[in-house]
Amino acid sequence: MQALLIALLWAGLGPAEAAEGRAPAGAEANERRPFQSALLATEGLDAEALDAALRLRLPELELHRSWDLEREGDAVAKPYVFIHLAPAGEGAGLSLELITDEGQAYVRALDDEGPRERIAASFVVSILSAIELREVQADRVEVQAPQRAEAETISEAVDAAKGAEPEPEPEPEPEAEEPEREEREPEEPKSEPKDPEPAPSGWEIGPWISAGVLLSIPPPDYSQPLAGWGGEPGVLARGPRGLLVGTSVRIHSRVINPNAITRTRVAAHLGWAWRSRAFELPVAGSLGAEAWGARVDGQRVTAADLGAQSTLLGLRVWAAPGWFRGFDEGPLAGVRVGGRAEFGVALAPGVGVVGLADAEGDPFVRVGGPEFGVGLDVCLYLRPRANQRKP
Repeated sequence: MQALLIALLWAGLGPAEAAEGRAPAGAEANERRPFQSALLATEGLDAEALDAALRLRLPELELHRSWDLEREGDAVAKPYVFIHLAPAGEGAGLSLELITDEGQAYVRALDDEGPRERIAASFVVSILSAIELREVQADRVEVQAPQRAEAETISEAVDAAKGAEPEPEPEPEPEAEEPEREEREPEEPKSEPKDPEPAPSGWEIGPWISAGVLLSIPPPDYSQPLAGWGGEPGVLARGPRGLLVGTSVRIHSRVINPNAITRTRVAAHLGWAWRSRAFELPVAGSLGAEAWGARVDGQRVTAADLGAQSTLLGLRVWAAPGWFRGFDEGPLAGVRVGGRAEFGVALAPGVGVVGLADAEGDPFVRVGGPEFGVGLDVCLYLRPRANQRKP
């Protein structure tokens, strides 16, 4: 077997170099350039067995089965060599192609009688040693190693190493001229071109609901921090570039028997929703009008009884980051589940903040002023029928 490997390696030397026992012209004798990395691509071989055989013979050589020299070139130590092993095609044997980082290509064929992986590893070690010592002449130069471990780029590099030229495209055959007919066939009426279907708008619209607590900040002297708790159903629409519009109705209440207050707010929202794979972050501002009513010691109290307005006007800013799951087909475009935080100010025209006290004069709640809310948020995004993709 050793005699066979020496004979095959000797066949790769140029005639002048083989006769005189020297390196090719232009190369300095015994100038070794050891390879640090090898890019491996094999077909018809046991990859694990071949890698183990190479590591046994060349323990310092880094082996890469996956690489991207354009994006992660620093991950491959230089100098490197690309090694491709595959069945030779017709008949027995293996085909070996090597391309160095300097653009030198070597093509060899070897017999595979016996354990193919060990034979291939021994032959690769022998020819790499000869290339490092510049004792073998390249079959071709200026051949680029494949930049990525992809079948197409590897095939192109192997063809370039072998000197294969792309097959020219066949020239179109001339169309045979039809003999002239005395009687012309009636022309078929041309069908009018159909109007192209309108491109989907990409809008998504659906129900939205949140629930949480509302806190007065800073806690006033006549109120505890908790201003109320409740829910806010609504509808949100998201544009193809993330524009967010919507409307909602929020109902909050605060009960300290026998006293209670209920607040109902109608709001319009405008903002933007950033989305990335499994995450969505909608951020919006809202303008709302809020009606309120109270019971003190079980008796209904109106705003007029307190010399205040029964409607609050407010501005709020909110964000609802959460997990997002999108769907490519059907009416459901996506689902978002997450938290919600908001900050805003609500004031009664002409009065500002309204404080409520019980029959004994002890304060129990505040209406309006700066407030902060936290809670949970769920939204379903639906596609309009014209924008649905059929499965």
